[in-house]
Amino acid sequence: MTQLDLVVRLCRELTAPFVEDALLHGYIDSLTAETLTVLRKLDADGHYMLPTAFDEQRALGQPFKVRDVAIPRLPEMFFASTWDEFLQHHNFRFAKPRSYFVIETNFYSADATQDQFADRYSQVVDLIKLLEEIADVSQPSAGRLALVFMVKEKFELTIDYGAADLRALSELNSLRNEFIVDDAYTEQRKSILKSALMEMLKNVPGDERFKHLLSVFDELKRRARDNYQLYVAGFSFEKVREEVQENRLEYTLKLNKVFAEIQNQLLAVPAALLLVGSQMDEKAGDSLKNWALWFGALIFTGFMNMLLRNQRHSLKAINDEISELKEKLTVEHAALATKLMPMYGELDKRYKQQKNALLFVEVLIAGVLLFCTFLFGRYCKFW
Repeated sequence: MTQLDLVVRLCRELTAPFVEDALLHGYIDSLTAETLTVLRKLDADGHYMLPTAFDEQRALGQPFKVRDVAIPRLPEMFFASTWDEFLQHHNFRFAKPRSYFVIETNFYSADATQDQFADRYSQVVDLIKLLEEIADVSQPSAGRLALVFMVKEKFELTIDYGAADLRALSELNSLRNEFIVDDAYTEQRKSILKSALMEMLKNVPGDERFKHLLSVFDELKRRARDNYQLYVAGFSFEKVREEVQENRLEYTLKLNKVFAEIQNQLLAVPAALLLVGSQMDEKAGDSLKNWALWFGALIFTGFMNMLLRNQRHSLKAINDEISELKEKLTVEHAALATKLMPMYGELDKRYKQQKNALLFVEVLIAGVLLFCTFLFGRYCKFW
């Protein structure tokens, strides 16, 4: 058990406990063996001194006065009389210690129990973390934190508040999820939240700004959300639709170009068939002429396959770019994606047509080679 665990257990046994000069004092109506064990552990650790000539047998079951118990007051472990006292120490206004206890509400952070002050304190610390994330400069010093925001002008917010200023901050997590988002509009969201913050607090005295913010947090949420909706309205359906139409036209032309680039070469396929069929001589048999024509057909097929492979790779690259456009539409304009995605469906259809066309050409060229091989073998008497 830590020193704080022991002191908390002892404090909860005391009648009218109080702290003076970082020392705990109080009275025990009836000393129990369990409480005596705690006192002995504190005594062994040097945090408390049992009375001289202490008689355990006589003390048990009797009233007992506890004086000068050293309480932990470290950045990571703190014992406080009141919430105001707690907030005045270390960096507790903006950074919670690992564990702490407050006599005022008998709250110990290690317990599973709920406490109104503790819940509100946790929410305020979470709000400060949110503000730190959108601030341009964070300046912690001597238990206080100054946040600097650069919007249209420099705006400074000093984190200073007391227990009386703690408020329940409803929908704080929702606000974070709406404005701290890693997407294409992250900086715009942060800028909108900073602008709403400055509009509300710029006329409030510097030392009172954060306290005022806690009291008008609901107004901050409303302004930030309203301003964001106005920003989003700038990305109207028509603008996004025009962008999709431009992309569709551009990639339709790219897909058409893939097949158009080899159309002239395709004219050579029937020409090759006529050339081989007309020039091979059945009477010549196993002649150099027939061999030359057949090798020419092989070379022609090899070149055409290389050309088709390049076009197939080009077609795949274009299809990958189209997939990225569709994913971008889904991420950046999720609300419009359902209505606009069918426009990209025409590109998918065009891609399949071009892919099938290339496959047909491959089959046609393979057929030409097989026909030439058949004539060559027949004329040379191989079968």
